[in-house]
Amino acid sequence: MFSDITQLNESHRLLRQLSQQLRVCRDHEVSATYARLLDWMEQVFGTEQQLMEQHEFPAAQCHLEQHARVLCAMHKAHSAVMRGDHALGRHVGATLLSGWFELHNATLDAALTLWTCCRISPASQDFNHSTTWVAPDLSDHPPRPSPALWRGPERRAQPRL
Repeated sequence: MFSDITQLNESHRLLRQLSQQLRVCRDHEVSATYARLLDWMEQVFGTEQQLMEQHEFPAAQCHLEQHARVLCAMHKAHSAVMRGDHALGRHVGATLLSGWFELHNATLDAALTLWTCCRISPASQDFNHSTTWVAPDLSDHPPRPSPALWRGPERRAQPRL
């Protein structure tokens, strides 16, 4: 429903806010902020999973795999952040997460929103003609690297002799 999408958008806004807070907080606040960010991500991703199941979203597996990968990275860094590696916490929780999230939001979350909205009958009482989806501004993001750079060195094509 549109109320679900509105709640999801608000959850995403708060996720961005926590990530930004991690970027600018004092060193002694990094551990607690990182933990709050991780907890909030788990809640938001759980809500998204419920929405996907409720609306039988066909790309749910791909979407959930992305969530699992980013949560795995966050959890792997968590113990080091709790031991005082503030630079790692900021790098993973603010810099890397921010870039991943904007791409994820513009692609998989946008597809989920579209799927969910298209499955709602216009006669439904939850239908709201003023609800619109606004694409995120990605103009300040650097261009994506070429696909050859995505692979690790072991997977790059070897020169032919």
